[in-house]
Amino acid sequence: GFFFSSQIWLEAEDASLFTEGEEVTLMRWGNCRITKITKDTAGNVTALEGALNLSGDVKKTKYKVTWLAAAGGGDAKSPESRPVKITCVEFDHLITKPRLEDGDNYNDFVTECSRFETQVLGEAALRKVAVGQLIQLERRGYFRCDVAADQADASAPIVLFNIPTGKKKSMSSVKTKVATKS
Repeated sequence: GFFFSSQIWLEAEDASLFTEGEEVTLMRWGNCRITKITKDTAGNVTALEGALNLSGDVKKTKYKVTWLAAAGGGDAKSPESRPVKITCVEFDHLITKPRLEDGDNYNDFVTECSRFETQVLGEAALRKVAVGQLIQLERRGYFRCDVAADQADASAPIVLFNIPTGKKKSMSSVKTKVATKS
């Protein structure tokens, strides 16, 4: 199912764009007016407060963002309704040069680190994803499940491998740890 909650998680990148008094669209829910922004000493947003305005005009908001119910909605005590931990794995090119020439020593062009991991939270329904299944995470891209949810250990993350699209510029609006090649 799809869970709503009085507390939600947003991408930190999204939260950093908002201003107090601004109305934003929570995708698949409606509009919300940001009433308070709390920041740490480094200027990073640590909390937002807002008021739903479900009659607001989605077309008039600058930001349309994905969100996740923080406590899993109505039955926060139920492990099946809580967000699930996910490790998103991205792979960079193994070789730093587009084409090796005769005489090139390939060891000189091996990427030092080609695997990057990002820890995220996902909706509870992702517990049902099976190994090998292909899924899309909104605004992040397409992934293949490498390690499914461990029913015996709810703290173990699901591991998803990013599927490269071959495009130079990612369709995702969420930052990636892999440097974009020109």
